[in-house]
Amino acid sequence: MKVIRWILALIFSLSLSIVVFIGIPLGVLTHIIAKPERVKLFVEDSGIYDNIESILSEVIPLAFMGTEGTVVSGEGDDYMAVLIAEIVTPEFLKTNIEESVDAFYSWLEGESEYPQIEINLAEDKDKITQILVLSLSGRIKALPACTGDPVSLESVNPFTMECIPSGFNVDNFEEDLEEQMLAELGSSEDADTVFEQFIFKTKPEDFNTELTQNARSAYRIATFVPTIIIVLVLLLLLLIILLIPNIKSKFTFPGVLLILVSLPASLSKIIILPNIGRMMDTNVLSPALFNILEIVFADILGRVSVVGCIVLLIGMVLIVTGVVMKSKTKNKPVREKEKKKETEVKEVKST
Repeated sequence: MKVIRWILALIFSLSLSIVVFIGIPLGVLTHIIAKPERVKLFVEDSGIYDNIESILSEVIPLAFMGTEGTVVSGEGDDYMAVLIAEIVTPEFLKTNIEESVDAFYSWLEGESEYPQIEINLAEDKDKITQILVLSLSGRIKALPACTGDPVSLESVNPFTMECIPSGFNVDNFEEDLEEQMLAELGSSEDADTVFEQFIFKTKPEDFNTELTQNARSAYRIATFVPTIIIVLVLLLLLLIILLIPNIKSKFTFPGVLLILVSLPASLSKIIILPNIGRMMDTNVLSPALFNILEIVFADILGRVSVVGCIVLLIGMVLIVTGVVMKSKTKNKPVREKEKKKETEVKEVKST
């Protein structure tokens, strides 16, 4: 009978190890996404709002790559980064992200048929026009020089050209194009169509009934994941304690198990955070963007470490409880013998 109880206890111990090992990071992540306020605070703490200008200044030049992967950078790239930073300000970014989060959670919670999100980058039409010009000229600068027979510059279409013909002056073209586009977009009926490309809006047809139902079901499950994990851990602990026959092992065995399983989570921030640079390709990410990702990882790993330490402390409490219970069990027969002797002495004296 004891063997069967130990086998069942080991099976439940394996289940407990898996639940704790996977459940700690999973519980932390689902706890964050369970409420829109937590998501908004998490994004704000990442520092993306305060560092958006640095990110843009580092990312914009990467949009114009040469044929051999070299960055074609110049004053135009810096000016474009400044223009975009004047549009995508920290206040603009925070307002739109928080409104988008609220709209997304309203959809998940069944308050709306689809997430009604709109991000309008075209409020300053002059800046958008300048960005269009710089974008086109940046693409042209990244093109290789044409080879073969020379072509007439009058027949060159800058919007479809695949190489730079001899004699084509990009700087002069940039000035002429800006004046032309400002005039056309100021009066043309097609101006709204152009600027609509800079307005990002969700559409009802993109969110069908099946997608909505699946998303809402997944969200409802996610909100209960931390509670489910806690209940599973407590239930498995109780079963293990009840199944183990030895009074000391009842508490020390699951206690040691909890310490061993929670140790990786407890030390995750200390071990993983200093090595994030090695784990990720920093050549692909800009320094400002990497710093934000590092803050995000530090936040998540910090939460995981805290939960891991709590589980580790519970394991230590169980071990101490097992030691105390064993000492009490050992002392119980001695005390009973002493009481029996005292009773016999009293009976002898009374006779």
